[in-house]
Amino acid sequence: MGNLHFFVLLFITAITMIKAHSCGFGHIKCSDGLQCVHKSALCDKEVTDCSDGSDEEEEMCKAHSCGDYFSKCSDGLQCVWEDFICDGKEDCFDGSDEDVQMCKDFDCGKYRTKCQDGLQCIDTMKGLCDGETNCNDGSDETPDVCNDYKCPDLKVKCRDNIQCIFKRDLCDQYNTCNDGSDDEELCKASPCPQDQTKCGNGLQCVDMTFFCDGEEDCSDGSDEDEKMCKAFICPDWRRKCADGQQCVNKYDSFCNGHVQCDDKSDEDPDFCRARECRHGYMKCDDGIQCIHELHLCDRHIHCNDKSDEDEDMCKARECKSSKVKCDDGIQCIYESQLCNVYTDCVDKSDEDEDMCTDFTCTDKERKCADGLQCIAEHRFCDGYKDCTDRSDEDPDFCRAWECESGKVKCDDGMKCIYKSDICDRYPECNDKSDEDEDVCKGDLFLFYKRLAVLIERR
Repeated sequence: MGNLHFFVLLFITAITMIKAHSCGFGHIKCSDGLQCVHKSALCDKEVTDCSDGSDEEEEMCKAHSCGDYFSKCSDGLQCVWEDFICDGKEDCFDGSDEDVQMCKDFDCGKYRTKCQDGLQCIDTMKGLCDGETNCNDGSDETPDVCNDYKCPDLKVKCRDNIQCIFKRDLCDQYNTCNDGSDDEELCKASPCPQDQTKCGNGLQCVDMTFFCDGEEDCSDGSDEDEKMCKAFICPDWRRKCADGQQCVNKYDSFCNGHVQCDDKSDEDPDFCRARECRHGYMKCDDGIQCIHELHLCDRHIHCNDKSDEDEDMCKARECKSSKVKCDDGIQCIYESQLCNVYTDCVDKSDEDEDMCTDFTCTDKERKCADGLQCIAEHRFCDGYKDCTDRSDEDPDFCRAWECESGKVKCDDGMKCIYKSDICDRYPECNDKSDEDEDVCKGDLFLFYKRLAVLIERR
């Protein structure tokens, strides 16, 4: 018997544990006792949620009482959400939720409004006088209805006195009102949301952080007005350029070798020589530019004067923790880059054969058979060749290999797959043993899938 079959049969005695397992709040057990589904899934005719089909069983559905906010269709077999009743679309398979006589007598409730034909309820906040026809008879957007309609607190009327839009849509340069008034007179008369300010023309609201940043965001350019910007106070995380007109990020814009200020004062040599680099950064030899310490001696030039890759300096310099020197004594690379088949040192010493043969892998890694490469243990016998010598998928090696926790071997002993991948209708094993009919059919399949999920959750 294959490893996979043995694993499945080993747990058959635990089926009573699953059947005794109680469902969580708001859930109910299927007839087979192996599965829990949410109560709202019962008798919804949408899809069978229980694998045994018991959530849509006819006799049970006729006796079943729908939960809160749900109502039964006339056939007694289906529950639909109350807000779907008389909404102009049939949700009951027998069409009873849109029955003409029932809908004429139906109370739409506190948050819905009836269309003039008396047959349909629409959402008052979202659907009434919103510029889009929601009633099948079109009555929700007529002047007779909307002229006298008072918009809810979160909305405001457009100039046409018909359409209500959300206040948040005012002054955003996108016409939400069909007549365009939300970005004209309505905007002028309305305050901006918190953290935003009106542009000079009064027709646009722009985030305060966009003011005096060197780029025009207001269509009239008023957010970059010279006089206004000189008096403007930058946010805490920004500071003014020397001309007093522009705010730039005070943490990474100054003395980084890249001009941010229009007046170029952020890279002024005298200013930068007198300025200290922030924590974790250091000055280039020119005394002007700051670069991150990790960029030193990495064989990539960051200093404009190229001093971060000066050969004598790099040879005399110690690498930061978690980094090691290449044989040339110049370049620093991360320890994890050693013996990984990818050449990171310019002199290729990180993949030197003699060095890699003596190299010790990390706790969660293992060497390939050639002794030159380290790969993560979970990548052995997974069906993908990671070792350049292909030893991680060698048949003899994999048959003797023990799968990690949460995985099980295919019957051919060649591959480890996740337990939850068994009987999911997608073959993971090369021999397809994870989808074997004898394993997957009947109660054994249902049992195993539930058990695998429970085991993985523990």
